[in-house]
Amino acid sequence: MKRQMLIIFFSLAYVAASAAESDLLSSPSASLRPANAPQEAEIGGIVGVVPGYFGAQKLSLVASPYVEANFGNGAFVGASGIGYRSPNYGSFSVAASLGAGRSRLESAGNADTHNRLTGMGDVTPRAQANLFANYDNGPYHAYVLLQRELGNRDGAEGQLVGMFDAVSTKTDLVQLYAGIDYANQAQMQTFFGVTASQSSTSGNAVYTPGAGVAGSSVGSIWRHAFSQHWVGTLEVGVISLSGGAADSPLTARKTNGLAVVSSGYRF
Repeated sequence: MKRQMLIIFFSLAYVAASAAESDLLSSPSASLRPANAPQEAEIGGIVGVVPGYFGAQKLSLVASPYVEANFGNGAFVGASGIGYRSPNYGSFSVAASLGAGRSRLESAGNADTHNRLTGMGDVTPRAQANLFANYDNGPYHAYVLLQRELGNRDGAEGQLVGMFDAVSTKTDLVQLYAGIDYANQAQMQTFFGVTASQSSTSGNAVYTPGAGVAGSSVGSIWRHAFSQHWVGTLEVGVISLSGGAADSPLTARKTNGLAVVSSGYRF
């Protein structure tokens, strides 16, 4: 769960939208750039201080490489996988991709006192289908993202994100965002539920959450071009769990902050 959010995000899960015209600095996520944007690839690294998992007691330092590529014909490769974004129909467009779903390790629950994930088992990643519906009108952006795991877990999520371009120039893009996340019962059970078997090995009380709004997020992203090729991105935000996710015995903190910085080479 954490890694999905971090790379997007990506956090976010994870929180980005198409920025502007070809002569302005583009969004860090290739999947959300306009389909007719100039061909561009970016390779770099990310370092972040993020929750060990959604609901973790402590923040963790994580690092990973990343690749974002837009091929100028709507096809893209990035944090959300391999996909295609349609041309704009007025202010609207759609996109689809195939990538990896969320995961969680028992070790992500490390805490000063009690690791609530001990005995819960690892949540392994699954292939995941992603569908986007995008709205872009000047500095205002919004998108709906539907995610469906492929396999035997049946997890599904829906995210609604709004974003405003506070600054958009050739060298700087500052975006403010807010979003909410809805998860079906299978997804809530996977990441916030405790089965009878898991209860016996972990000591956590049996818990069966229902479908509902799992949380919300607010934050900002600052993207800066140091030169024609080198760019950096800084994201700071707050994630708040709600409903069945907030009430889970696995949740030590309902609200957590995050800070993620990346640097990449564009070509």
